[in-house]
Amino acid sequence: MARKRESQRITLIGGVLLAALTLVSGFAVYAVMQRQLEAVLVNSLQSSLHSDRRLFETEIRGSVVNALTVSTRPFVIQNLARLREAPEDASAAHSLQRLVRRLVKSQQQTAEANARLRDLEERWRFALDSAGAGVWDLDLSAGKILLSVRCKHMLGYEEHEIGASAEEWQALVHRDDAPALIAACQRLVDGEVQSFTHEHRKRCKDGSWKWVQARGMVAARDENGAPTRLIGTYIDISERKRAEEIIQQQANFDPLTKLPNRRLFLDRLDQQIAKCQRTGAALALLLIDLDEFKEVNDTLGHDVGDVLLQEAARRISGCIRDTDTVARLGGDEFTVILSDLTGKAHVEEIAQKLISRVAEPYYLREGVAHISASIGITLYPGDAEDMGELMKHADQAMYSAKRLGRNRFCYFTHALQEAAQKRLRLSRELRQAVNQGQFEAHFQPIVELASGRIQKAEALLRWHHPERGLVGPAEFIPLAEDTGLIEGVGDWVFREAVRRARVWRDRFGTDIQVSVNMSPLQFRSEGAERVESWLYHLEEMGVRGEQIVIEITENLLLHAHDEVTRQLFRFRDAGIQIAIDDFGTGYCTLSYLKQFPIDYLKIDRSFVRNLENDPNDVALSKAIIVMAHELGLKVIAEGVETEGQRRLLSDAGCDFAQGYLFARALPAEDFEDLLNDTGRMFSIG
Repeated sequence: MARKRESQRITLIGGVLLAALTLVSGFAVYAVMQRQLEAVLVNSLQSSLHSDRRLFETEIRGSVVNALTVSTRPFVIQNLARLREAPEDASAAHSLQRLVRRLVKSQQQTAEANARLRDLEERWRFALDSAGAGVWDLDLSAGKILLSVRCKHMLGYEEHEIGASAEEWQALVHRDDAPALIAACQRLVDGEVQSFTHEHRKRCKDGSWKWVQARGMVAARDENGAPTRLIGTYIDISERKRAEEIIQQQANFDPLTKLPNRRLFLDRLDQQIAKCQRTGAALALLLIDLDEFKEVNDTLGHDVGDVLLQEAARRISGCIRDTDTVARLGGDEFTVILSDLTGKAHVEEIAQKLISRVAEPYYLREGVAHISASIGITLYPGDAEDMGELMKHADQAMYSAKRLGRNRFCYFTHALQEAAQKRLRLSRELRQAVNQGQFEAHFQPIVELASGRIQKAEALLRWHHPERGLVGPAEFIPLAEDTGLIEGVGDWVFREAVRRARVWRDRFGTDIQVSVNMSPLQFRSEGAERVESWLYHLEEMGVRGEQIVIEITENLLLHAHDEVTRQLFRFRDAGIQIAIDDFGTGYCTLSYLKQFPIDYLKIDRSFVRNLENDPNDVALSKAIIVMAHELGLKVIAEGVETEGQRRLLSDAGCDFAQGYLFARALPAEDFEDLLNDTGRMFSIG
């Protein structure tokens, strides 16, 4: 009965230990459990054997027993037969037989306990394997640690490659994580917590780092209650960490440039403002907009635009300190937070460096691209009281830099705030102008220098503002491009030019070719549909393509991709001619003049202005004219205001000219009066 109770006790202990595994989620350790069960079994068997021995000595004192051997094989009792042969010892033999049966039964119970132990071991192994856990057992007094094979394999080590030194195992912890791990263990030892969980990096055999989760609890204490042993598990959490990192990256970083996104930027700006409020320090916020990027993106394609953005992000990041922040807000807008300012000189040095680096050529697969940066700068606490104001003021300063010519930086001022409010009003009014028909096309004559005859006219848009009167294109065209209204505005101008070309042909009996400026933004991916719409309108109006000229910029050719090329050639196939406006002010190379269907070069007014005073401008103008003629192109000089300029251009062989010398841009009716009054002829003196 006692042994049965002992057997039940063993079973109960095993069950309790297994239940403990479930409760502590892997804190219990198989090695510890095995030692505990073995101790119970040994104590039980020793007690049983001791009791049987006393009984044997009492009942058959004097009998000869050679040996009692307890093993996994059957017990062997020597001299048993001889005892049976002595009748006088029959009673002793009977007692000995009972003892043998008891010992055999004890052996069976031991075997059953071992079987249960093996079963428990397998269940423990399964539980630990399922959790992917490695087991550790730390002897605090000896500084020794017992590690399971999985602990070592987790880091790429063989079992014999890591010893029992706790210090050696601790040395594998990443130095940035070690202090927190030591503190967690110390809180456990000091009794502040019942268990601990800590995530840290450990160095693998190949030198890489692996994230693990360590769990631990106290396994044994001394007579004073002080911990002497800690036990616990290790789990590889690298995959989970990678997943968390991906989620963190997606939530807080721009996927294209890998810079902080708007969300993380606003968080950091908020932190920096709070720091300034605590310490009295100052910061600068720089808002950077990439000039000409939209042209690159729309002409070369979004894939090329993405590559350019990545390179621009690298250049911007390379201009600031590690303690500062660069972020991409979206599109072609970046921002920089400069913290702990010592003065404006540092801000301006950074801003100028940014402008220079961004303006360097971008060598892309499709060719060389050129962009610039307009930077708005605002200071905290000087310019704003909160984050919202700071952002708004940086935006206003950035737009001021654009209006002043781009490729520069501009500080926020209260005058800028007033201008920004005016610009916002103008933007709303411009949208109304498109819907309410407030636009009017004016026409400036283009004169053939050899004959003095008006051969062409350039259509120039004017806005009849209901309160401000006539508003020039220099003020509202950039706004139309920024707000996306340029497509509707440009479409209106083209249709008006076609209508006037038809009217004048019918009225004067000859063709007057009308030029229309086309923004690079109109050459978007949907530009092909616009081209077909325009060609259909020509056919519908009964106007030949030769009566229309499309004026484009040099930068469009510089960033032209296949779609732009197809649109230009579609114009040519329909008879529409192409002119490069403001030639000489961009980055266009001579090879583009052969590559694209170009018919006219328009010499920019900056070359014409000083023709009478600067021999270099005369030489440049002559060179452009000769080169164009060699390529089969005609030349139009813009901004001709004096007779001396006209004469020099005529002597150089220039084909056409336009400017105040002949006439300003006129409303359609006044332009018709000019044609009637002059008979389409200007006197060439």
